[in-house]
Amino acid sequence: IPFANKKRDLVAARDIVHRMNTRQFYKCVGSVIWDKKEELDVDKVKAWILDESSTLEEDDIKVVKVECNYGAKDGNPLDMIWFYSKATPDEARRLDSSKYETLLPREFQDINILVYCKEDSKILDAKEAFAAWAEDNQAPSPMLSYRSYEDV
Repeated sequence: IPFANKKRDLVAARDIVHRMNTRQFYKCVGSVIWDKKEELDVDKVKAWILDESSTLEEDDIKVVKVECNYGAKDGNPLDMIWFYSKATPDEARRLDSSKYETLLPREFQDINILVYCKEDSKILDAKEAFAAWAEDNQAPSPMLSYRSYEDV
């Protein structure tokens, strides 16, 4: 029984489990792919968004940085693989990258910045502040994923 324990120190955990079971997830305000080489500090992004909006508070939003790669950060994953041929099965070799470079992506890692809002009443403010941050930092136009019922 997941809610049988009534200890006070487990109240926050019980609330999180209840929100998950009832599918009351935080709303994703939007995301942007960070294609710049400089490092991005999510705390600075959050502070910028909070300064931009007069209604948002510290606990209202969550900024998350997600790095998607092929296991070698921004390096070519094929550079770490050894290949064998049928002609010489006991001899491992690496591939010449000039033979397959046209098949590879230009970037091996994407960095996505996602902004979540915990308060439904403040989602539109968070969306506007995030869009302003993206414009101010010359980031690609954010994919704003929240639409209010009035927008439909």
